[in-house]
Amino acid sequence: MATAQNRKQKSAPGEIDIPQLRRRLLRWYDRNRRDLPWRSDNPDPYAVWLSEMMLQQTQTATVAPYYAAFLQAYPDVFALAAAPRGDVLAMWAGQGYYRRAHNLHDTAKIVAEELDGVFPNTVDGLMKLPGVGRYSAGAIASIAYDVCAPILDGNVKRVLSRVFAIEQSQSDPQTIATLWGISGKIIPRKRCGDFNQAMMDLGATVCTPKVPKCDTCPFKKICIANNRGLTDVIPPARQRRIPTRLDLTALVVEANGYVLLHRRADSGLWAGMWELPNVEANGKSIDDVCEAILPATIRKSLGKLSKSRGVQHQLTHRSVRFKVFRGSCKKVRLPKTFQWARADDTLPLPKAFQKVLSAV
Repeated sequence: MATAQNRKQKSAPGEIDIPQLRRRLLRWYDRNRRDLPWRSDNPDPYAVWLSEMMLQQTQTATVAPYYAAFLQAYPDVFALAAAPRGDVLAMWAGQGYYRRAHNLHDTAKIVAEELDGVFPNTVDGLMKLPGVGRYSAGAIASIAYDVCAPILDGNVKRVLSRVFAIEQSQSDPQTIATLWGISGKIIPRKRCGDFNQAMMDLGATVCTPKVPKCDTCPFKKICIANNRGLTDVIPPARQRRIPTRLDLTALVVEANGYVLLHRRADSGLWAGMWELPNVEANGKSIDDVCEAILPATIRKSLGKLSKSRGVQHQLTHRSVRFKVFRGSCKKVRLPKTFQWARADDTLPLPKAFQKVLSAV
């Protein structure tokens, strides 16, 4: 039986016929490419960039309706740059990872005001934009401009790990460096964007984390993991991070059909988004909660608060538990970090607070 060291040595890129790998993948892609709203035979760099920013850590099915709405509201980078930050955040509400929305707006302003609306066509140039890392820059450059730039997202990591039998943890810096090296060696000089999208499609639809469809894979004859029966152990399973618990007390304060909202700080959890007034519980009484988070003008006219049922919301690394109280008051003038929003409108709230409103 081959040792792990021997298997590692045999997994070097030179062990596989790279031109054959390219041909197999592109033939497969021409027959099986996914029909995604941001794909085009004549890609617009703005649309490509927009999709890649939205797809960071988010599945395509979740992104698709948001992408369509954004493109309709902001058809080009000038329209997005001119939009108020609050409107952009409101349209983003529900997607999570809200720092991306701030980066989106910041980048639009840079491209519109400093670059005459033209996105950089190099990886280095793109990486100077807010929120654009090495992977996103490679994806945008290759798809929008057909630049020979490698990519390495979760799907591509998995495909390359199996094809070349990379058995080490994908969170290990040396493994990541190895996979980046392989990605750079296998990308062709032509159809670079198609090749990268093909790698992503293959990982998303065929070379899946569990029960990969090896019989339909274009790499089934050359994949080292498949030939050695290692697809169930490569890549090794990640250790899941245990979510931390966050206990919040949230207030639903109503006034003549309006709901009281508060704007969060521009950093941290739900950065810059609107929220229902809330505070970490920490054993605070409801009077202490009101004193801590409500303007004095609200507290003066606020009637008795009633307790509603609790709400739970799961974030990637946090389990949020809300203790919810509801009350009413007069519709008074508010400090600038607060606003009244119609209760029957679609409110610019993160999903967690939308869930609280639905519960009460």
